[in-house]
Amino acid sequence: MEFIQDKTKWLLFASLLFFTVLIWYFSDAVFFWDTVSQASKRGNFYYQTNFQYLILDPALDSGHPPFFNILVALSWTIFGRTLFVSHFLMLPFVLGIVWQIYRLIRNVFPENYRRLIFLIALADTTFLAQTILISPDIVMLFGFLLCLNAIVEHEKWQLIAGSFLMPFVSIRGILLLSTIGLIFLFWQIITQRQNTTTQQALIKAIKKSFLYFLPVGLCLIAYLTYHYVATGWLISSPNPEWIGHRQPNDAYHIARNIGLIGWRFLDNGRFVMSLLLVFFLVKMLKNRQAIAAEGQFLLLSFFAFFLIFAPIFIFFSVAINNRYLLPVFLLLHLLVAYFLLHSGYKNFLVKTGLWIALLALWTGSFWIYPKHIAQGWDGTLAHLPYYDLREKMIHYIEKESIPLSVIGTEFPNIGALDYYDLSGRKEGFAEKDFANNQYIFYATVMNDFTDEELRALEEDWQIVKIFEQWPIEVILYKKPE
Repeated sequence: MEFIQDKTKWLLFASLLFFTVLIWYFSDAVFFWDTVSQASKRGNFYYQTNFQYLILDPALDSGHPPFFNILVALSWTIFGRTLFVSHFLMLPFVLGIVWQIYRLIRNVFPENYRRLIFLIALADTTFLAQTILISPDIVMLFGFLLCLNAIVEHEKWQLIAGSFLMPFVSIRGILLLSTIGLIFLFWQIITQRQNTTTQQALIKAIKKSFLYFLPVGLCLIAYLTYHYVATGWLISSPNPEWIGHRQPNDAYHIARNIGLIGWRFLDNGRFVMSLLLVFFLVKMLKNRQAIAAEGQFLLLSFFAFFLIFAPIFIFFSVAINNRYLLPVFLLLHLLVAYFLLHSGYKNFLVKTGLWIALLALWTGSFWIYPKHIAQGWDGTLAHLPYYDLREKMIHYIEKESIPLSVIGTEFPNIGALDYYDLSGRKEGFAEKDFANNQYIFYATVMNDFTDEELRALEEDWQIVKIFEQWPIEVILYKKPE
């Protein structure tokens, strides 16, 4: 009955339609950035071997559980190996996220603010960019939100189901599952200690946690044991391509990673939300302000994420991409909205603050850094022109009869074209080698060109062809005579 009367439901239906059309419109977009390895290459392994093996080939196995890759390959087996099928595999998860965000907002916020907060929750450019990709992070985000709502609404079976959507997708999914377990444990203690002692509440919470998370825990242990027996390692791959990942950081890199985390919270228009959060947290601590149960839940969820992820992000040599922080970005937006609504300010000021936050997030795709500063292109809609520009450049190269093998390039464009567009074409670009490449294919979305290499291209190499659409350039350079 509440759903029928909720005025936000019309915005929900419009959002579901919007994301359906968005995925359809970009359903011919090639695999981009990490999805090339995480979805295409690994999915192709299972597809081409007809699911004969559970463990990936050593050249592809970086330690992530492979069930997202298996899902991709299974969709190709049933519906056809096309980009369209790959993108529409993500549609149920994207729509599921939209529904879970609506559901969480309905559980936390009064009706007269829900529509504006719903728009804020969907406006983060990292989330929007990920919905266009064949992204395992979308699957994990759906599982995370499903579990959050299940905890709030005491839905046991939804919690159990959602817990399976994280750890079998990625190592970060295992950390997300740990975050959910921590949230569940503390929320049980918080809600039960009103009717019993803290010690009794803790014992009950531990028993419930053990019961609810036992199925996923047993399955995960079984897979990790199987992987260890088959390969001799678990998390840190011996493959030279990944051996530098997940190693302990020295003092410099600890400080650097702390700075990167802070940057991610300021980037893409999130600076307004982040500054407001700091303001309200300081105010709350200074005034020893009590908050209601809904605010406690958001605050618990926000800091539980940091308690689990921060030690990994700070003390180990892992990348800190915008998409890795998607769950906590969403919690950031909802938490600040909650603080604004309960700030005691006049309604006009509250709505003004929410609109300013929304407008700041809408600027997220226009945050473009100079080419010498690495940018998380899979976390912004600013990368969208790349697909069309890349295709135009490949058509030009083919028209000029330039062999792809003599053209050097960088991630995410190295190797057989088939890995990107599922076209079956085995020819592809070589890895850049300025001494031996006759040509260089450069695009703005490539972060792995050094400053020296960029200067050499700009000052010494000849531009053969350039295609551009703000903020992306795709340039073919020819080696100087």
